[in-house]
Amino acid sequence: MRVVELFCGAGGMSLGLKRAGFDVVAAYDNNEDAVKNYCRNVGPHAHEADLSNLLLIVPKLLELSPDMICGGPPCQDYSPAGSGVEKENAKLTLAFALTIVAVRPTWFLMENVKEALGKNKKTWPQAREVLKNAGYGITEVVIDCSRYGVPQARKRLIAVGRLGECDGFLETAIREAATPKQLTIRQAFSNTFGRMPDPDNPWNPEIAEVIATGHVFTRPFYNGRGVRTVDEPFATITRTSAEPPTGRFRSQTHPRDSAHPTDTAAMTPYVMSRLQGFPHRWKWSAGNDRDLMQMIANAVPAPVIKIIGEVIASRQEGSSYQPADERFLQWLVRGGHRSRDTARNIKSNVGRARHMLYGRTFADITLEIAALEKVPGFDTLRTGTKSDLRQALRLHREYRDEIGRKGQATEDATQEADRTLRRRPQRPRRVDLDEMMAGLLPNEYHSEGGNSPDDIMDKYVTI
Repeated sequence: MRVVELFCGAGGMSLGLKRAGFDVVAAYDNNEDAVKNYCRNVGPHAHEADLSNLLLIVPKLLELSPDMICGGPPCQDYSPAGSGVEKENAKLTLAFALTIVAVRPTWFLMENVKEALGKNKKTWPQAREVLKNAGYGITEVVIDCSRYGVPQARKRLIAVGRLGECDGFLETAIREAATPKQLTIRQAFSNTFGRMPDPDNPWNPEIAEVIATGHVFTRPFYNGRGVRTVDEPFATITRTSAEPPTGRFRSQTHPRDSAHPTDTAAMTPYVMSRLQGFPHRWKWSAGNDRDLMQMIANAVPAPVIKIIGEVIASRQEGSSYQPADERFLQWLVRGGHRSRDTARNIKSNVGRARHMLYGRTFADITLEIAALEKVPGFDTLRTGTKSDLRQALRLHREYRDEIGRKGQATEDATQEADRTLRRRPQRPRRVDLDEMMAGLLPNEYHSEGGNSPDDIMDKYVTI
């Protein structure tokens, strides 16, 4: 598939898609340094552009005729590390959606922080509605990147859309692509030692120090844990992740720190780059370490996108599809008053029809059946078999619609309960000024990661 990436940064997403077999034909970003690094490492097809200017970018993309548009629109305004109020950066998510609608590729892929799904966030819901009205079925999954190929406990929203599909059409496949356990720092770097030299993952003294020391420090967010062992994933990488512990971070440790911050390995931009999924051969160029770390922190981990890309490719090729689950079988028996044998036959026919449709699940049942009838070989089936396949798809759609209505009713009830709680007067919390002046309140050690915004902003406790 031909792919165009928007908000490409230094090229992590494009690298992952290329490794999954996609043909990335163009990429765009407004950061000059990021574009230079992309061209140096991925290919000379990245260009500097203002992606909020749809009149400029849409004609270029129409000429390229991509099968998929992908990207990670800037996320700082979504995160609690920023103001928490959606501003101009958040609006670029809407520009991303409008570009997709104007160009109408078959697929789109978006990566963003999980906070984009927050109850008080409006931009992604607006963008989602624009995309749905244009005919895209959308899958939204929040993933832990340490289960998708990088040793980093980075939580991210992955949104995948395809024209004509049902919502949630890839959720099961994406979740099943995750590993049972998180990838640790030691595991990620283990093939650096004790083997024949590997040009893609050679021995490196900076990596050796990390493994030998056994503990790593990353500057924590408010209330956050700063020290981890190499037998767990690294924290979400930010621009300051490679900075050594100073001031308060040496004097006030978190209860769950695995060691004292001064007994940790020195973290360098090279180590951060490897933890973010970039290969050893990646050649970075930047004016200073701050700018370099900014690009690394902004990047989308290539191993994660390789896995997501393989899931998309499998669905495109029709080699995978989401089978009818056991709840559908129970629904047929209990609600439809059918025997279990009849229900199993219907469930089997749903799977057969999905296979004939190359895994597609259309948003419109009429279009789905019309597509089934156009599949080569369908007209040679017996009349009864064709009728059974059509009826199986109709019943499965009826089941999905009923499940969807129940889910919406539950969500509406939850939102009403939240509104009721907000209307109740809240008793002010008693504050101990002495404790506040001393630093963090003891009972605020509630989160291993702290109030961890997943972006590159600079809202840290400073001395």
